[in-house]
Amino acid sequence: MENIGELAKALPKKRVRFQKGGDTETKANKRKRLRNFTELTDIQDTGDLESLDQKINDKMKELSETISPLGFPMTFIICTDLDHKVGPVNIIQNTSVINKCSMETKNNKNNKGEICCEVSLDGIALGCESDLCPKKAKRKAMIATYKMLIMYHYVLEKKSTEFLVKSATFIDLLNKSAESNQIPKSNIGCQMMKKMGWNEGAGLGHNEEGIMQPVLESGHLTSRAGLGSCLAPQKTATMQNTIDHVLKAYVINDSYQDLVFCAGLESEDRKTIHKLAHRYNLKSMSSGEEPNRVLLVSKRPSYARIVSEILTKGQDGMDKYILFAPNTYSNIPYI
Repeated sequence: MENIGELAKALPKKRVRFQKGGDTETKANKRKRLRNFTELTDIQDTGDLESLDQKINDKMKELSETISPLGFPMTFIICTDLDHKVGPVNIIQNTSVINKCSMETKNNKNNKGEICCEVSLDGIALGCESDLCPKKAKRKAMIATYKMLIMYHYVLEKKSTEFLVKSATFIDLLNKSAESNQIPKSNIGCQMMKKMGWNEGAGLGHNEEGIMQPVLESGHLTSRAGLGSCLAPQKTATMQNTIDHVLKAYVINDSYQDLVFCAGLESEDRKTIHKLAHRYNLKSMSSGEEPNRVLLVSKRPSYARIVSEILTKGQDGMDKYILFAPNTYSNIPYI
């Protein structure tokens, strides 16, 4: 396809999600199901990984050579979040960074004395709005720019952090299960407590307001060893090697699924994860509150490749992002 008009005809006018076919699904039905998303996804065999990778690269090349009426290639992607915690101003700023283009805003006064704000990307004016308040004028102009971009370009909607944590691969570096932490019934202290009236599962004290779980040994201490100890460096090196092995395997894997490192890690271990993640060009952030605060590690993806991959393989298997074709995205609460 050489122009956006033909591409728009091939795209649906509503949000489409793929559903896996049954075990008895025929190839003809599979091709028909894929064409419901776009006629460009007519693949017959995804078993050959090299062939599939070539199809994805061909799709990226095709998108990069297709120019929208705005003057940008179709690899120009708008990325937003499902919860809309990021406003329109930040979305346009992030869009300019993702697509490596310069963003510029110009303010002028009109005949009514209002501030006119014009937003342009790479010198192309996309939105212009006016208001007595400069901040409101800028916000309106950003919203107008957003509406213009989603009309002609793909939108990748990223799911919420809570969903990503739940669906991510969980890495338990402490390697200690709840069962191994339980006090056995043969424990003398436990037997004495029961004879004094304590019931298992209840809190300590006359009003049962004390702790409910016994005080357990810490999983590991990497930086608080006693004088003359030679075990701490060995433990630190072992933990670093474990983290390095996990992150290396994650980088090699083609999956976009995030990694979640368990709660309860020492601060030194958290620093090690952040440091190694930065070395492998991965993003790392903490999520949640103590004592259930976890560390989330994710890849820095090529959004153009994600779009090409979804157009080639379909939405199945892509749990982190939902792709919307041009002029089909409507989940914008502030418009």
